[in-house]
Amino acid sequence: MFSLTLGSALIAFGLPATVVGFVGVVIAGAIGAFIDDKFADELNHKIIK
Repeated sequence: MFSLTLGSALIAFGLPATVVGFVGVVIAGAIGAFIDDKFADELNHKIIK
């Protein structure tokens, strides 16, 4: 949902879809780098239940 909203906003500002996709990958990578393994494991168990 977040990426859809951010992508729509960036495209509305006139950025090409390639740039929007690249920004999405960078943001996803940054968020992934800040999540530690214990939090990810706990979140995974909650999703599975």
